[in-house]
Amino acid sequence: MVGRNYFCREEGCGVTMANLFKGWPKDRIAVVTYEIDPCEEEICNRSYLLGFDEIRMIWPFSLFQNKVISGIITSYKGERKEKPACSFRKKSLYLVLKKIIITFFSFLSLYPLLVEIRISHKLLKFIDEYNPNIIYSQLANPVVISLVSSLHHARKVPIVLYIQDDWPKVIGKMGIFQFFLSRKFDREFRNLINKASVLIGISTAMCGEYKKRYGREFLPFSNPIETEKWLVYSKTNWQAGSPFKILYAGRIGRVNTQAIFDLCQAIRKLKSRGLDLRLEIYSKDVDFAKAKKNKISDVANINNPLAHEEMPRLLASQDLLFLPLDFGRKNILYTQYSMSTKISEYMISGTPILIYASPKTALYKYAEAEKFAHLVSERSIDKLLEAIKDLYVNEDLRESYGKKAKEVAIKNHDATIVRSNFRKALTQQS
Repeated sequence: MVGRNYFCREEGCGVTMANLFKGWPKDRIAVVTYEIDPCEEEICNRSYLLGFDEIRMIWPFSLFQNKVISGIITSYKGERKEKPACSFRKKSLYLVLKKIIITFFSFLSLYPLLVEIRISHKLLKFIDEYNPNIIYSQLANPVVISLVSSLHHARKVPIVLYIQDDWPKVIGKMGIFQFFLSRKFDREFRNLINKASVLIGISTAMCGEYKKRYGREFLPFSNPIETEKWLVYSKTNWQAGSPFKILYAGRIGRVNTQAIFDLCQAIRKLKSRGLDLRLEIYSKDVDFAKAKKNKISDVANINNPLAHEEMPRLLASQDLLFLPLDFGRKNILYTQYSMSTKISEYMISGTPILIYASPKTALYKYAEAEKFAHLVSERSIDKLLEAIKDLYVNEDLRESYGKKAKEVAIKNHDATIVRSNFRKALTQQS
């Protein structure tokens, strides 16, 4: 695994990867990452932290780079046995200059051009001792594209690429050099695709689009679920609670913030009309100052995320699950072929789902085709409000969505079947 720390369950991609690779022989998985979050010990305990030896800014910008020391990370129950160190200069002028430089080049989208990738002897030793059959990566930025290409050139190991969002469509599209940069990144990405042995997309919509765009077959794999474990807690009674509990769990960021604010506004209006509603948000990304400024806190309880093993009980205890994607043009470009990690977990819970997203997105199309969720297809507080009210008053509607979602989850997302197919896809090329 090269790039992110794929087995950290604090983010959606980590949940998906941990679920896909669960049961894989642990001694046959190793991670080469630029992130210092610990791997889930059940999946992997062999990690190498990329540091200044491998990812270095060109001089003189390297003078402002944190000198992360490259090396092996060994994690036990979320704690590192060896913790690679960082060296920092603490003078205030240095910190001010560093912030100005990074902000300036990030604004121009030139930051990746300032980074040199070096395959260090230390990294090669780690790889050679492990002797991998494949190089697996989700890429997601130009630096990792260069790193995977360099590793492939150095050791000629087959490449497996997994794309979860359509970042190739939007990368390099900022700043005055966007035409040059987008063409450069597109060329490098296409070159890597042509070298890959296996290509994976997060949804069937993505795989279809990428076949047309890049001329290669992509296999669809999204987050699987152990249905037998989730069904123990799955909802079987759709009588409304008092208050009627609406839940959003997961990331809050550029792709859904405005949609969550819309939900709060709709709930506020419904509460003023006498409906007994409560919104619960579980996320590690909540900016409490921003939440207060936008008056989320008057209608929502904002909570830190629960451990993943607690999610089956939590989701089934709610009356409605909310799944939003913002409607802005750039957000749609980025998310239109994505598939939310939490959708399979929402579905198997049996709690009815309300999807607030553009009909151009793969998420919306999937729910529309399988008829497992209530849909709002345009940005409208009034239509969102009416959808919530319909689900609030209609128990039969809630039950029909809950039962259908469970049925589709068992059919399409059962971990036993998905993991078997995923393993076949990877091992046939190793």
